[in-house]
Amino acid sequence: MHWSEAVQFCSKQGLVLKKSELSLTEKRIENFWTRMYKKESDFISVYGCMNDHYVNKSEHIKMDQSIQECLNKRHLLFIMQNSSCFCLSDPQPKLQQQCNLKTSSFVFGVIETSKKRESCLLIDCHENKTVHLVNCDEGANVFCGKKVFGNFTWKSAAEKCMKTRASLKLYHPNQICSKDDTNNKMRYWFGFGTLEYTEEYLKNNDESDVNQTLCQSCNDVCKFEDCNMTRIAACESNVESICRAFKSCVKVIVKEVKERIFKVLVGNTWLTKRLQI
Repeated sequence: MHWSEAVQFCSKQGLVLKKSELSLTEKRIENFWTRMYKKESDFISVYGCMNDHYVNKSEHIKMDQSIQECLNKRHLLFIMQNSSCFCLSDPQPKLQQQCNLKTSSFVFGVIETSKKRESCLLIDCHENKTVHLVNCDEGANVFCGKKVFGNFTWKSAAEKCMKTRASLKLYHPNQICSKDDTNNKMRYWFGFGTLEYTEEYLKNNDESDVNQTLCQSCNDVCKFEDCNMTRIAACESNVESICRAFKSCVKVIVKEVKERIFKVLVGNTWLTKRLQI
């Protein structure tokens, strides 16, 4: 069955797909679907640069968050460094007018073409190959994924890239500028696209369309592949649901105990008063 069918198969039994490989005590079976899948982030763009010193020292930044987690928590901006993502709480951080690629990191955020932006980041291939902020209404070429398109303002460039649904690719200025004709050096808007990230499916209902791009299957090893491949379903209990149910039960028990203690105390107070009389 396909991945979505496997999700529904487990869901009808009140279960979820397994998270990963079988344990050593479990019988080895043919390839099976897990509940891990990949999907695309919201469409994002590069907003500017920030000094690494501020990134590493700021109290407003949380380390090791996934990109989509930053977006889900309504953090408008974030910074990527290697495999880490720093969520920015400050909606208007101080961005550098010109990026120093050795000591700065790119700041990203969800594209909001409906909001007016004054300054936008571009790569200028004239002589020193600089990356700096300019007025967003200026004209420049645009890199969408691996493709270059005509002359656009930043807003029209963003809209063009959103239509192509390109994946975000960050090129070094030298890579972009090397594509230029030596007699016609250009400027480029860049840093538009989506990013792929991994999520875990834990719902106990029939909904299985989560815009997944790839789904994980396992046997001796696990790999992400086309979700329409035919694999078997390996189900297990939804641990999170069990935990939530357990917590609810504990709350009920605690409430009942408190009520009983209260009744005992009230009863003792009444008895004490009677004895005093």
